[in-house]
Amino acid sequence: MDLSAARAPVRKLFARLRNARRRAAFFVTAGADDSSGHDARQWVRYYRSIKRNPHVVLYQTHSGSAMSCNPYAIFRELLDDPKFAHLEHVWVLDSVTELARRRAEYAHRPNVRFVRFKTDEYRKALATATYLIQNAVFPAYFTKRPGQVYVNSWHSAGAVKRMGFDAPRGNLVSRNVLRDLMMADYLISPNALTTRMYADSYRLRGLYGGCLLQLGYPRNDTLLTASRAQVIDDLRSRGVEIDPQKKIVLYAPTWRGTIGNVRAGTDELEKFRNALHERIDTDEYQVLVKPHTFHYNRLTDEQKQSGRYVPRHVNANALLAAVDILVSDYSSIFFDFMLTDRPILFYVPDLADYTAERGLYFTPDELPGPVTDDAATIAEWINDLGAVSHDCAERYARLKAMVCAGDDGHAAKRTVDAVFRGEAPEGAIVRLDDPGLTKVLIHAAELDDHGDTEAVLALAAGLDPAHYDVSVACGEAKASRANIERLTTVRVFVRAAGSALLPNEARALGYLSRHGPDVLVRRMNLQPVLEREWRRRFGDAQFDVIVDASRRPGLFAWMARQNTQGALLISRPTDVAAELDWLTAAKPAGGGDRSLTRGALTALYRAADAVVVPSSHLLTRARAAFPTVTFVAAEAMIDPDRVPSLLNQARAWRDEWRVRPSLIVADVSVDANATVHTAQLNDSAPAPDSGEPYRRFVTMGELSPQQNLVELIAAFADFVGQHPNSRLFVVGGGPMLAELRQLTAGPELGGRVCFTGQLRNPFTVLDQADCFVLPSTHEGYSLAVAEARQLGLPIVLARFASAPSVMVPEGQYLTGFTAAELFDGLQAFVAGRVPTGYSFDVKAHNASAAQQWNVVLAQSKREWPPPSN
Repeated sequence: MDLSAARAPVRKLFARLRNARRRAAFFVTAGADDSSGHDARQWVRYYRSIKRNPHVVLYQTHSGSAMSCNPYAIFRELLDDPKFAHLEHVWVLDSVTELARRRAEYAHRPNVRFVRFKTDEYRKALATATYLIQNAVFPAYFTKRPGQVYVNSWHSAGAVKRMGFDAPRGNLVSRNVLRDLMMADYLISPNALTTRMYADSYRLRGLYGGCLLQLGYPRNDTLLTASRAQVIDDLRSRGVEIDPQKKIVLYAPTWRGTIGNVRAGTDELEKFRNALHERIDTDEYQVLVKPHTFHYNRLTDEQKQSGRYVPRHVNANALLAAVDILVSDYSSIFFDFMLTDRPILFYVPDLADYTAERGLYFTPDELPGPVTDDAATIAEWINDLGAVSHDCAERYARLKAMVCAGDDGHAAKRTVDAVFRGEAPEGAIVRLDDPGLTKVLIHAAELDDHGDTEAVLALAAGLDPAHYDVSVACGEAKASRANIERLTTVRVFVRAAGSALLPNEARALGYLSRHGPDVLVRRMNLQPVLEREWRRRFGDAQFDVIVDASRRPGLFAWMARQNTQGALLISRPTDVAAELDWLTAAKPAGGGDRSLTRGALTALYRAADAVVVPSSHLLTRARAAFPTVTFVAAEAMIDPDRVPSLLNQARAWRDEWRVRPSLIVADVSVDANATVHTAQLNDSAPAPDSGEPYRRFVTMGELSPQQNLVELIAAFADFVGQHPNSRLFVVGGGPMLAELRQLTAGPELGGRVCFTGQLRNPFTVLDQADCFVLPSTHEGYSLAVAEARQLGLPIVLARFASAPSVMVPEGQYLTGFTAAELFDGLQAFVAGRVPTGYSFDVKAHNASAAQQWNVVLAQSKREWPPPSN
């Protein structure tokens, strides 16, 4: 018997044991970078272990700031109805003092209890309750449990300042709000204005499948029924200085700044109060100041106890019932106050700044009262209310009819009927879902400055909104934020606050990402974890097609597979056959972290309904590499505005900031102190005495092995020997930068190769170049070539498999991959053999690419024939 053949089974066994040992070692360390905090993990423990109580209702207002707003009105309606005596009511409050006060007030009610926000008791109650009623958002770790009924009432009857995606940095600041609203079974709206806020400002239109109830605002039942005497007694019991014999002027401005940087306004509040006191009849009027909750939280203890400010724990709608004159700014509080028909005055000392910073839906002449930036003028108006009210009566009445028509004192009852009895009033239900649209979710873990990012952004913008409802999901890394805000026409799910996983769950998911669903993963039963994390990110949203366009596919695709309704497409921006070669190499060129194994990648591709490659010329190679996987082709779309916009910016930078003609202004930035910083590259002719023209070559892409830059640099070194007045610009960053710098450090190149790094605006360099060179051994659809074409640059193009996708008639010089072949391409440019004057039509390309995607999406959804653009 052949000894080698006899040893083969033994070697195979030992190989399996080594592999098992490596996987076990990886499992121990997997998930070490998970961002789940203590609160999130404790929530998951309760989520997994505690039974839901069908009789528990949990109420939360502004993260526990008060027992008020719509949740309070619904609570009172349920509490006072004997048919709901079986319910147990749990209120969330964040103040120890307020908890003690309310517990004493409801001590005679055994079915009412209180928990403190951000405690384990709170998280336990959140997991136990069947009904969840609140007016803002739950913490980012929250996921609605199966069987829970979530009612989100919001907290404004309209909006003056821009909200949601309409606000500056809206895609980022809305990240927790969007996912939270998508979990809600019911959204409460008092009027068409708030309905439009849900539908358009938060972009729920087309996707939200819950029930939007437009039936008036429950909290305004309180405003219509509260007595002045009760309000004054409550204020006095909380230490507020108030005279029951005087009329009340309430100053209630909104907050300034951002969620992470609230600008305190104490000095401004006092200055305004004093200005009024000096000018109004204080025997008739008294001024109360109600800071926004964000501002109130920044008051000192002395200020809170001074009696000069209305505490945040006071029910604002009850307070309004006792107010005679309201002075506000961009706050939505005035919408509710219009129910009283009493005067509203607007004090906006920062109108221009606030409009620029936040943006407004209303102009001053559309508001239901006079507007000024002068406190003295407010005092004058208070002293002459008759004339002021007469002048504004028409627009007051017009806006009141729009906003308050549904408020008749019974909105809370209508809400309870709809949610707890299933008896919504006729015409109250508004459906935002559009079943006629194909709902597409595009995912990219990163949206940093990269060609793959440009393809994702162009695809999201390029799908026809007449046929598709498009959402984009991404991470919130700092490097991605600028590009996240470029998504202006689609819904954006930015991942909120990391994860909500137990340590063993994080390890298991980390292992799944790298090794796929092997025997160990199947024994761990990760399906409930994947489903929970999916619903945490997207609520109850249902997508028809999910496109994972991440550079490194993995965990998200496995989560998406649990979204049972939607088809899963994995869009790969590269040559998947070449990628497989890299994965199976013992020591892949260029190093780098192979984030998943060959088996995991194959399993992932097989789990998808199809894998999309960026060129039909790659299909044969892909199918040979993965014979059990379904592959389809669709080319990348191109943002038609990107090149013209960045080109204009590059030329403006050059004209304004270039120190001397022999420099390229590669970047311009402004720091926090408004100081301008520029990055300028050497663009001087390296051999002006050679008698040859100065020639600039440029290549662009990730500095990775597939870019084939080692061969290009060798070719350029030979080229410089004959044409010394030449320079090569390498635009991009990547794992091979140090190696490539070493290759160009010798005297033969003499500093003629410039590594620019990753540029926000690569056209600062491309606009100065004479010839574009792409030496890659493999590519997907090369957006770098497409962008170079828009500048009309001559192009030297290597014959990678998908090169035909970026070729145009008489529009490139084709070459091979070796240094000698690339040298020939450079020489061809000198000899005038690289074509110029070709035609490239971005609009026509996008129409073709869009139709390819239409076919792919229609086949995935099993919709035929596909829509045509």
